[in-house]
Amino acid sequence: MADYKTIHGTTVTNYTADPDNPIQGQVWYDETARTLQYTIPNVTSAGAWRSGGNINSARWYTTGTGTESNMLLVGGEKSGSPAYGYGDLTEKYDGATWTELNDLNSNRHAHAVTGTTTAALSIAGIFDIPSPGYDDSVESWDGTNWTETTDINTKRGFIKGSGTQTATIVFGGYTGTANAANAENWNGSAWTEVADLNTARYFMASAGTTNTAALCIGGYVAPSPGVQAVAESWNGTSWTEVGDMTTARYGIAGTGTTTSALVFGGEPDSGKTEEWNGSAWAEAADLSTARGGPGSGGTDSTAATAAGGRAGSPVTAQALTEEWVGAGTNVGAWSSGGDLNTGRSALASATNAPQTAALVFGGTGSGVPGTVTESYDGSTWTEVGDMNTPAYSRGGAGITTAAIAYGGHPATANAEKFNGTSWTEVGNLNTARYHIRGCGVSNSAVIAASGRVPGTNYAITESFNGTTWTEVGDLNEGKNQGVAFGIQTAAIYTGGGPSITANTESWNGSAWTEVNNLNTARQDNGAGGLYSDAVVFGGENPTPAATALTENWNGNNFSEVADLSTARMSNTGAGIVTAALAMGGSQPPSAATEEWNGSSLVTKTVSTD
Repeated sequence: MADYKTIHGTTVTNYTADPDNPIQGQVWYDETARTLQYTIPNVTSAGAWRSGGNINSARWYTTGTGTESNMLLVGGEKSGSPAYGYGDLTEKYDGATWTELNDLNSNRHAHAVTGTTTAALSIAGIFDIPSPGYDDSVESWDGTNWTETTDINTKRGFIKGSGTQTATIVFGGYTGTANAANAENWNGSAWTEVADLNTARYFMASAGTTNTAALCIGGYVAPSPGVQAVAESWNGTSWTEVGDMTTARYGIAGTGTTTSALVFGGEPDSGKTEEWNGSAWAEAADLSTARGGPGSGGTDSTAATAAGGRAGSPVTAQALTEEWVGAGTNVGAWSSGGDLNTGRSALASATNAPQTAALVFGGTGSGVPGTVTESYDGSTWTEVGDMNTPAYSRGGAGITTAAIAYGGHPATANAEKFNGTSWTEVGNLNTARYHIRGCGVSNSAVIAASGRVPGTNYAITESFNGTTWTEVGDLNEGKNQGVAFGIQTAAIYTGGGPSITANTESWNGSAWTEVNNLNTARQDNGAGGLYSDAVVFGGENPTPAATALTENWNGNNFSEVADLSTARMSNTGAGIVTAALAMGGSQPPSAATEEWNGSSLVTKTVSTD
């Protein structure tokens, strides 16, 4: 067996305190504490829900299948009368956006759906046209269209299932007069009755991806004893009772396998979530919005999607989607970097420069516009050629050897390019303004949006080709002092004023579209990253004025992560989602730099027990 020295190239070292920059897996002896210590990745100990993209048509008693980021949502009921208006709808989720696909041939809700986004079955349920009733029909999905196929043997609604398009088991439900215990197996051409559930019931959840291994969870037994917590496991031959849920519920959704499952929601208006590890259920973080009858997608307890459902009084159909991220996610952290030579706020940066080769310019320390430019090598800032035009609250873009500055206070249309050594004036913006924001991978491919002059907040967006600025599609509303990240053809603009906002817009190269908001409204914040993954940090929030909050953008929504060490506003940023940089800011004008690492380590002590 290889020893520590053979693996790491050095023996275990003695320290009187923790080493300054330990690496993953490093082992050392702490002489002060007289303990052997080591480092491992710092990861989350519990899962959590975050916002996803809304479904196009709010509905409940809809059913999902597929993974958390590649999911079908089929059928359902809507608010108002008639409730069956959305019973034939099919939507597909890509982890960010729902897209409407071809409809079912028959309206239905409270049905079973199994399979994938390209090969699925919609089974039985309750139909509303021409009049309400319990259904036995089955439709097969080929990725484009639904086609009617062989009916199941027993008509029923509130049924669940597990499996594929050619090998599925369905179980439980309600026939209109009785609770159903019977299960049926599909072999691709015919349905065969197999062993019954031990407890006849309906309105339950299911988990499983095959017809030989499934869970039937919770539900309702009418007229009594009512709500159920019981769970049963299917092994391909028979059903066996396993551990009960901690909270009895019906109208719940589930996903996963017989050894790793998740259930969530329920009637009436429950947000409860429980994880199954193959032997017992444990409570986990609640849904952000309590609801019954959502659809679900996912393959185990570490990643799931909850879509739609019903909540409130009077009952209202929900369009909300929430995504479950299980325990074990890397925990990022901020650490101190080298200080700027000139402390300042309202400075700009080469937004797309890496953490170890950044550039900042302009800004102010006392209300006087500045020209100072500094370059970062990963540890030290060095002054380089000054800008030609003093300004603060400028826009910036590019990288350290190909940066651009534009606009600024006092209101100017001036633009300058940096080549790694000096600045050269280039074509002006079409509209002079300050508090302008933008991004781009070089000084010849830039998008610049928003801005202000006294009395006016601009929605204007301009695109730069290296020579000329051209007006393109406006933001949806006039704003200033937000932050932008991405490239010329794919960018995000979030936060800003004049009324401090959490609003976020997405740019596709021609138009801006509103997307999911920041969790905390703010302006004058920094960012590092691209259109699909970034971190946003600091900024001004009404209470308190300066914030340390950091949020991660995953291409669809924001989630809070580790705070900056020092709250700041009027700061700037650079880098990528796993290695970003926060520079300068106020109050007062700051020289501080902080470095973001998307993963971090935690120190453990070797137990002698």
